[in-house]
Amino acid sequence: MLKDLIKYFKDKKVLILGFGREGYSTYKLIRKYLKNQKIYIADRRTIDVDMYEGLKKDENVEMITGETYLLRIRTIWCYYENTRLIFCWYWY
Repeated sequence: MLKDLIKYFKDKKVLILGFGREGYSTYKLIRKYLKNQKIYIADRRTIDVDMYEGLKKDENVEMITGETYLLRIRTIWCYYENTRLIFCWYWY
């Protein structure tokens, strides 16, 4: 099953919505197996990258934060509509 997930997510853009415990563990799992995967992390709160191991140096991560983060996600969704943006939903 893990091989199937890796194959499915390879070369796709991934959005992690909410960066609490579950969001960070999702980030670590993706990074463990797909080191160059493009990841978008979206959260209403500002994310202190110094708190999360590896996040500050990760050049393949784009942060989408602030009160308008959901509007900006919609913009990204429209922009990448033809290349399929995958959502990982986590509520905390």
